[in-house]
Amino acid sequence: MKNMLFTLLFYLLITSLLHGQTTSPIIPETIKIILDKEYPNWKFSEVSKDIYDFFEANRIRFHPNFISGDFNGNGERDYAVQITYKKDRIVIAFLQRGKNFERHVLETHFDYHTDIYLWLLRKGEKGYDYETEKEFHYAHDSIGVMFFEKAGGSHVFEKGKFRRIVSSD
Repeated sequence: MKNMLFTLLFYLLITSLLHGQTTSPIIPETIKIILDKEYPNWKFSEVSKDIYDFFEANRIRFHPNFISGDFNGNGERDYAVQITYKKDRIVIAFLQRGKNFERHVLETHFDYHTDIYLWLLRKGEKGYDYETEKEFHYAHDSIGVMFFEKAGGSHVFEKGKFRRIVSSD
């Protein structure tokens, strides 16, 4: 029975990596505890089939509701999640501080939009700020909150906090 369960879990993990998505990403237990305490009965936000199809067609290797990177440049793995709590869709960054995480609420939307998803912006990638009309390069991995085929914003960590940039139109 144990071997069968292990085989099933291994198959699901490999399948999710090959298809760039999982139905429910595995998040660090510490973050799950924080979410359960602060947002009882939370769940990952619903995302449209078009977004999953786009991720699969482009072999995107992260989940539209869960990304990780080094968002503040301290060398530790940070995370961002998009959850639904009550009737709100909330994007939250978790910056790792040793064994703990510092929580930053980045955006809140009414949950009827299934076309909103997370996008990992890698350190060094070129970006464009539509408000200043200037190109820039991401100093650290950053969090993109995208509205499928419509618009998007980037959350970059600067001077101890996140700053939102309108980076897609």
